[in-house]
Amino acid sequence: MIGSARALALLGTGGVLIFIGVVCVLSGAQPGYDPIQQFMSELALGPWGGFMIVAFVGLAVLVAASAAHLRASGTPKLLTHTLALAAICLVGAGAITLGDSVSVHVALVALAFALCGLAMYLLPRLARTHGRPMDHLISWGAGLVMCAATALGGLLIPVGIAQRLSAGALMFWLLWVVWRRHG
Repeated sequence: MIGSARALALLGTGGVLIFIGVVCVLSGAQPGYDPIQQFMSELALGPWGGFMIVAFVGLAVLVAASAAHLRASGTPKLLTHTLALAAICLVGAGAITLGDSVSVHVALVALAFALCGLAMYLLPRLARTHGRPMDHLISWGAGLVMCAATALGGLLIPVGIAQRLSAGALMFWLLWVVWRRHG
């Protein structure tokens, strides 16, 4: 079990590194792209935008690895299936870009983040392995940062920065979940 937990942690870390790497490379390669004022999904509209599916799949791998890690530790299916559905939504958002359908892409990303936010809230309540006060602080704190950044994007924070803060909080939480040792 310890070997499989480590493999899931490494898989999840690889997924997040792929996501960050693709977004960073495309941000620099797309002419006129402003990461402060533009959404990451807009990178799919540039000359190398087809690589954004790799970024979305990388993030989906992190979400799925976190779900598998939690399931292996005995976490209730409600929570792990919530994360599994979020991973599927992220793959769908990578396959259906803003250029294909703005409404479907945005809905899939929003649903993925909402499902992950729900998982952030539920984890300390449902998982016997995540019931300590520090677990509440990390899970709910990351969820609060994710939600606040999303809510303030375009109001008090430029949308590109807000989206990156939200995604950063989510990735931090997912990495914490997948690397956390149980029992």
